Amino acid sequence: MAGNATNRQRSRHSARYRKGGELAVKTRRLNAVFDLLLLLITGTGWRTAPPLPPPTSYTAAPISVATQDYIVQSSAVAADFNGNGYKEIVIGGVDGYLYVVAYDGASWSMAWSRQTAIDLNAAGAPSTCTTTDKSDIRSSAAIGDLNNDGRLEIVVATGGSPAYHRNGGVLVYTFNSDSPWSFSAVPGWPQPNTDDLGSGSGMRNPDGCWDGIEGSPALGDLTGDGNLEVVISSLNRRIYAWHHNGALVDGWPIYRYNGDALLRGGLSSPALGDLDGDGLVEVVVGTNSPPWGGEGSPAPDYSKATVWAINGDSTNVPGWPVETKNNIYSSPALGDIDGDGHLEVVVGSGPSVEGGDGKWVYAWNHDGTPVNGWPKPTAGDVVAPPALGDLDGDGLPDVVIGCGREFETSPASCTSLYAWRGNGTAIPGFPMTPGNFTQPYSPILVDYDGDGQLEILVLKQDQPGPWGVAVVEHNGVLSSDDTIQVQSFLYNAPLVEDLDSDGKLEAVMGGFAIYIWDLATSAGVSRPWPMFHHDAHRTGNVAFNLDTTPPQNPTVSSPSHTAALWSNDDTVQVNWSGASDDESGIAGYYYAWNTSATTSLGKGAAWADAAVSSLQRTLSDGANWYFHIRAVNGAGLLAEDTVHFGPVKIDTVPPVSQASAPACAVLSAAVSWRGSDGSSGLDSYNVQVRAGSSGPWTTWQSGTTAASGVYGGATGPIYQFRSLARDVAGNVETKGEDVFDAQTWLTQYGFSGTVYTVREQPVFMAHVTATPLTSLSAATDPQGNYLLCHEESTTYALDVSRSGFGPLPPMRHLMGTLSDLDFYLPPLDDGVQNGQFEEGSLNGWSASGSGTVIVTDTAHTGDYAAELSGRGTAAWQAAISQTVAVSEMVTEPTLSWMYRLGGGGSAWVWVEGQAHGLSLPLTPSLDWSHAWVDLSAFQGQDVEIAFHLAGAAGESGQLLVDEVSLGTPGRGAERIFLPLLLRQA
Repeated sequence: MAGNATNRQRSRHSARYRKGGELAVKTRRLNAVFDLLLLLITGTGWRTAPPLPPPTSYTAAPISVATQDYIVQSSAVAADFNGNGYKEIVIGGVDGYLYVVAYDGASWSMAWSRQTAIDLNAAGAPSTCTTTDKSDIRSSAAIGDLNNDGRLEIVVATGGSPAYHRNGGVLVYTFNSDSPWSFSAVPGWPQPNTDDLGSGSGMRNPDGCWDGIEGSPALGDLTGDGNLEVVISSLNRRIYAWHHNGALVDGWPIYRYNGDALLRGGLSSPALGDLDGDGLVEVVVGTNSPPWGGEGSPAPDYSKATVWAINGDSTNVPGWPVETKNNIYSSPALGDIDGDGHLEVVVGSGPSVEGGDGKWVYAWNHDGTPVNGWPKPTAGDVVAPPALGDLDGDGLPDVVIGCGREFETSPASCTSLYAWRGNGTAIPGFPMTPGNFTQPYSPILVDYDGDGQLEILVLKQDQPGPWGVAVVEHNGVLSSDDTIQVQSFLYNAPLVEDLDSDGKLEAVMGGFAIYIWDLATSAGVSRPWPMFHHDAHRTGNVAFNLDTTPPQNPTVSSPSHTAALWSNDDTVQVNWSGASDDESGIAGYYYAWNTSATTSLGKGAAWADAAVSSLQRTLSDGANWYFHIRAVNGAGLLAEDTVHFGPVKIDTVPPVSQASAPACAVLSAAVSWRGSDGSSGLDSYNVQVRAGSSGPWTTWQSGTTAASGVYGGATGPIYQFRSLARDVAGNVETKGEDVFDAQTWLTQYGFSGTVYTVREQPVFMAHVTATPLTSLSAATDPQGNYLLCHEESTTYALDVSRSGFGPLPPMRHLMGTLSDLDFYLPPLDDGVQNGQFEEGSLNGWSASGSGTVIVTDTAHTGDYAAELSGRGTAAWQAAISQTVAVSEMVTEPTLSWMYRLGGGGSAWVWVEGQAHGLSLPLTPSLDWSHAWVDLSAFQGQDVEIAFHLAGAAGESGQLLVDEVSLGTPGRGAERIFLPLLLRQA
């Protein structure tokens, strides 16, 4: 019925109050006429109500807070907006005013009021509407935190019936402050801002006003996004669902021209609950719309109507809509009345139209099939909403509903109050009659007298006599209690809550003022249905718990993994315990696995029932896995934050590594190894060795963190090496039996040295061979180094060659182990004749001086070198020289030579060009030494090259010269320096 709404969510704010003294009534002259044109909706039109008497005196005086005008059909709701422990009362008036009444610890007063027409006009409501300075509120407001910002919103429908010709729609106000009290209209509202009704027969034509809505909104999370949606039914042939910002939910409204089989709207307020067990709430609402198959179907039977159950995505719940024998003004109630674990839907029917029969109360299973024993016949139309609660103490909710119509003249058509069990049998003592007139408003179920049994509080009027609330015992006996009464009209359901935090209940109703009764009942009594449509979200769902305190989260541990430590086990088990909720209990948990450390879980996350306390998950490799969990209580409240476990570090891929060793080594081998791991990083190595290619592998280095070692074994065999890396997660590299990384021939002897260009740059990949051939030849490394191994104690000659260089004679007469056997490869375009003296003569050279110049077999390479020497009683000198052309074609012309200088005297090299000369002194050296000089200054000239040795009387000396060359030096190995790229923070 109008003014009776629902909700499936819950206020997140604890609401506690303290009671104070009685508030003085603001007096207001009440016109004695009070011929209030309270219109009654019938199937075909409207009529006026009979005159109402002005108030005289109260049977039990309530606290009253004056209003601008009277309150009809709008039932009170309360919530703690400012968090001070007291609940504020919210209710609307027929003049469009929305009221908020607050308690300050001593008294009640009007904290805030707002003419809703102001916000409708500001949003662009038609200024041509018949009445624009006020609206009309017949709706019962809902309260909830729509967008989870910690502030509560008020949601209210305005405009009343479109026949009133006032702008209307759904408005949302958010709480701002209590100093002073203020609320503001939320952007995106009002909605839906349509003009379809208001004029013509049956109001079926536009009237130039935004259509008013009499039904009440319900709040619930239809989409699983963690926010509350607003749901309402309207006479404009639509059922709406909006997001918190006023945007339509996808697929909504339910409307004929959206492809839905809905021909008419209605006055029924929606109920919200999870009918199909998918974790999301569905919308259940009655309509005036007949059964119909959609466009192209046969004409419908308008003596019948339908009740709809709709998923959040706007599809019908399977089995719905269901057919009724008449219009449904009653607002559905949801509850498990038969104990099958599913919600059932209960609703009254009527008023009757021609050919219809509204004298039924229906109950359907979640799948749309009738509950056994239902529907139930009644003595009259049942436009009132039902209430659900356990009257008989069997643990299941019973159905309580009254028949009656507003503004009836005597005799009333039906005054019965009914109570049935879930199986359709009547509760003993019912039906009963609480008064000679009853009103079509929701019964309230509460243990009113604290005796452990529920009482029914139902609105009634005795003519002649006061208006008020009849208290009916659980067995149908009418109580003599007349506390909640006034000597003026009341047209709404009471709210029964502890508003002022005094541990006692209060009752609130609206009429000529807002009335507050202090009750003697303890706040701790059972209150399964304390207000119209059950709760502040107006869900109409008895399973929706009034718990407003978030649950406590569990603690999380893992028997398989330690947070922040690497593991090679990709199956992670988490256990949790310790979640608690003292009121509605733990309903379950939202959880998630991901790589974010700060995920905040909300509705739509994966769900685990309350009985679940452990989960396993196979995770991919990564360093930042987290498990998140958040407890949810029976009221659907989430714990205040999300618990995080992690990081869980998973690495299931073994590392890779490679050992390196020289192709050969003398007596011992320097072996190195290195590896890589893409996740947890390297921990250690096992290094294995075997002699030959088929011997058993033995561990040489076990669990070492070093990167190299020296291996010494018996000489002669070829040893194979391999490394097996272990990473921090415990993964160990494996290799096949035949797989090795490097092998080394370990020998007793070896020759080693470096190969250079004449400018002393190392030569890479120069070939070093021995005569007679050894088992291995050698190639120089990037530093020009080589090692040639052998096992025989015989004499060898070493020969070195490389493309791009000239020939060099072999180094002869080598045996055993020798190092520092360095070679200097001559240029390919060498211009010196017989510079290596391998002709066995000084051919190409001129000798001079008093000393001795000969060809000797003491050479650096090859068989011969030049020897200059002298001694005597007189000063002496010896020299060899050669004229060489320094061609323009030579690049970086370089003069290079090998020499040994011993004894006394001094030696130098002289280069004589056309205009100048160059002298280079030689440093004494008993070993072969290399020297070179750049002759670029002489390019294009013929130059004389001369090697001189001179001594004083009594001195003796010797200079050996070999491998004299002049030309373009070959290209040696060069270092390449790559730029270092720094990432700017």
